[in-house]
Amino acid sequence: SYMTVGITNAGLINFTKTLADLGAPHNILVAGVAPGETETALSLGRMARPEEIGDVICFVASARASYISGSVIT
Repeated sequence: SYMTVGITNAGLINFTKTLADLGAPHNILVAGVAPGETETALSLGRMARPEEIGDVICFVASARASYISGSVIT
C-alpha cells in the first residue's frame, strides 16, 4: 500500500541523513536510492528498467557524485 511505501521511504531518508552526518567527519559519503515502480515480469507500462536503477547506483558510488551525501534519489 502507499502508506507502507511512504513509511519505508521516510525511514530510508532518516537513516540516510543520519549515516551521512556520522560519516562526514571521516569523509564517508552516504546516498540512498529509492526507485519507484520498476519494470519486472510483474509490471505494466513504462517503468524504470533495473539497469536504469543500477546506473543511478553506479553514479552515486562514483567520484562524480563527490558532493552528494545525505540524499535519497527517487
